[in-house]
Amino acid sequence: MGALAGTLSICLPKQVLRLGLRDWSVVQSAVSSWFDRKDKKDNPVFWYQRVPIWIGTQAILRTSLTGDDIPSLRFLGDLPNAGGKPVLLACCDEVYFYRFAYHLAISGHQASPGLSTHIHIYDPSSQCLEDAALLRRRLGDRLTFSHEPPGRSPYKMASPYFFTAGRFAVAQHILERNGGPVLVIDVDGIFRRDLQPEIAYLANWDVGLVLRASRRRQWRKVLACAVLLNPTPAGRLFSARFAVAIERVLRRAPPFHMDQIVLHYLCEHYRRHAAALRIADLGERWADHHFHPESLIWTAKGNARKLELAQMATPHTSRL
Repeated sequence: MGALAGTLSICLPKQVLRLGLRDWSVVQSAVSSWFDRKDKKDNPVFWYQRVPIWIGTQAILRTSLTGDDIPSLRFLGDLPNAGGKPVLLACCDEVYFYRFAYHLAISGHQASPGLSTHIHIYDPSSQCLEDAALLRRRLGDRLTFSHEPPGRSPYKMASPYFFTAGRFAVAQHILERNGGPVLVIDVDGIFRRDLQPEIAYLANWDVGLVLRASRRRQWRKVLACAVLLNPTPAGRLFSARFAVAIERVLRRAPPFHMDQIVLHYLCEHYRRHAAALRIADLGERWADHHFHPESLIWTAKGNARKLELAQMATPHTSRL
């Protein structure tokens, strides 16, 4: 007991030392539980869960991709015919279509009238498709909708993990088909400024990402809520690698968001190998969770902020 107390006295205050060993074990258990909950609240992607993602991503980076490696998609509906101009892309399920896609589409129409906005819907109902068609008739041909039947998702039930990660295969397809830049954004956002001059300014870069190198956790170092893919050779290769790596990881149906982890591993590979990839740091103006008036895109983080964003968007979008 004396040796134990002497050891504890090095790092613990006297108030704690007055506790008996049984009481101290309760404190220790509570502290450990708090840290566990804090980790899980942030994101339950622990090291043993990240290892298969790292291995799968490295395997993609060490192989020469062919057309057979690119995820094949079954598109229904319309795809954008932008003639090489930028396309703003968001993907969602039916629930998020009604909660957010309406506001996103109208804000894109108002803020960036010269750009095409495309919304891809996973497994929509016939009523959802009718409402999407009605919205397109109201806003014009610069708004397009596509959808896909069930079958690509490895999850037994509708899963946001698939919705957020599976969109990059859609982006890869549109990038190759359109031959122009593709900006992938979260559907629970609204456009605040005209993005056409902003995207044109970044034409000499291959990829645009929201980088946060100071963050400690690997899944927070690169945000996936705004990803710009330019049709340069290096940009197209990055997009293909990203889409293939995501599809490989999705086969395991991981119970967490993995798109930002894969992005981080790709960026680290390019950095360590001095590979030719020009990455523009978009900054949080492109994905602002705090809703600053000068930002380009507002995007929601957390259910309360999602509701707040939808309420702020309603006065502007209800006029149409």
